[in-house]
Amino acid sequence: MTMAKKVPSQEFVDLGDRRVLADELKKSVQICHKDGRYVAVLCIIVCGIDAFASGHKNFTAHKRDYLKILEKHFPVLSKKLGAQKFYNTYRHGMVHHFHPMKGYILSQDYDLDGQYVAELEIEGRPEPSISINMDRLIHDFIQLCDYVISGHPLP
Repeated sequence: MTMAKKVPSQEFVDLGDRRVLADELKKSVQICHKDGRYVAVLCIIVCGIDAFASGHKNFTAHKRDYLKILEKHFPVLSKKLGAQKFYNTYRHGMVHHFHPMKGYILSQDYDLDGQYVAELEIEGRPEPSISINMDRLIHDFIQLCDYVISGHPLP
């Protein structure tokens, strides 16, 4: 085996440090949001919350902590849609299919007149879809990242 290459510590990003991870997630969301890449943003957000809820836990404890983070840091979303519904439709859909589950969509603030969650009728579709306001979700996620960066514990 050859000798490992030495890398200066300032070139290493320690994503195992929650503060560093939160900073990277925040910057990634801001870049994708600026470019209008809402699917990528949602993927980063649902996986970022997963990372914040992670640890050496079983599935039940991990999911419980994910829901606690949603309820505390996304209170309007949790009230309007429900933390469990977000987990089942947006988080599950993005992680396993790279899109929300059937009947759930993403919208920008202007589509929903500022509402966090609303029903939208899409031309050519037989039934309305439930949509979340990505601009508000992004705002709340950035606040969550700032909370973690400042050293506060989660969930």
